[in-house]
Amino acid sequence: FVPDIGGTWLLSRAPGELGTHVALTAGSVSGPDAIELGLADHYMPSGRLAQFAAALEQEPAAQAAARFAEAQVPPSPLAEERDWIDECYAGDSVEQIVRRLRAHPAPAAREAAGAVQAKSPTALKVTLAALRRARSLGTLEEVL
Repeated sequence: FVPDIGGTWLLSRAPGELGTHVALTAGSVSGPDAIELGLADHYMPSGRLAQFAAALEQEPAAQAAARFAEAQVPPSPLAEERDWIDECYAGDSVEQIVRRLRAHPAPAAREAAGAVQAKSPTALKVTLAALRRARSLGTLEEVL
């Protein structure tokens, strides 16, 4: 798994190393995580999706989103883990990141090490290089 160019752009600009964690583990994210990572603009509880979809048939998307989205976003589970994520994923190589994850006392860090190691080593190296390169470029156009 390697994120596409748009995913690489977005994940490279997530706070700290949250995007690197998501990319290398291929982990899923919650709604609050998507907001924290910059992957979404609005948070909407799943119980409102049917009403939101119906509203989209009659009003502009921005208006419907403003009406159904929550003003308060619940805490991001990933953001709550950011201390160990930032520390471990700051490494310059996949091997260094895995060593840091394995050595960290947080059980979630060791779980992440297993998730990373279950992926294709080549895909991991390509993903990390793409994220680091995208982070250093100024615009989406440059990344593309």
